[in-house]
Amino acid sequence: MNFSNSMELPFSSFSKTFLILFLTISLSVKAQFPENFDNGLPPEWTTYIGENGLGATVNWEYNENGYMTVGWEAVTAGAVAEDWLVSPQVPITATNSLLIFSQTDGNVPDYGSVFSVRVSTENSQTTHSDFAIVDTQTEVEVTEDVVAFSNHEIDLSAFEGQTIYIAFVWTQNDGDRLYIDNVQPVSYTHLTLPTIYSV
Repeated sequence: MNFSNSMELPFSSFSKTFLILFLTISLSVKAQFPENFDNGLPPEWTTYIGENGLGATVNWEYNENGYMTVGWEAVTAGAVAEDWLVSPQVPITATNSLLIFSQTDGNVPDYGSVFSVRVSTENSQTTHSDFAIVDTQTEVEVTEDVVAFSNHEIDLSAFEGQTIYIAFVWTQNDGDRLYIDNVQPVSYTHLTLPTIYSV
């Protein structure tokens, strides 16, 4: 009996099993939350403009203070620009069906911008028509008369048992600047405290 050969088989089998398990876990990793954008926009996230192709000059960008922001852009009269910031896929369960994030815009006056959060249960991160609006706010609702971050919550319990993309969409024509930070799906039992800090 060759002792060294008898020891190779179990080790080799273990190595193969471990490698397969590691690759399976690696390939099935979805979004990592909470996302505070402290290190920029994660590569699993994406940004793009609306279907009409307007507003291609200004898009979502990382701010060196550790949050995402998108500015305003004047486009064709009577039309609007859409700027999309989209998460990777997120499996929604009873333990994370409340979406919380911090938000504010750049100015107290209302310049007519609209902030919507949209959800897709399909397999594409970039197909506009796959997304349905689950929350809409005017600039006044985003800012609440104070240019400082505050928490906003959205109920995603209708999507429990599904894997979704979450899109943050800023719609405007020469409107205002939007800031978001600290994106996190949490449980309804999660204690949320007001978050107020200046931009």
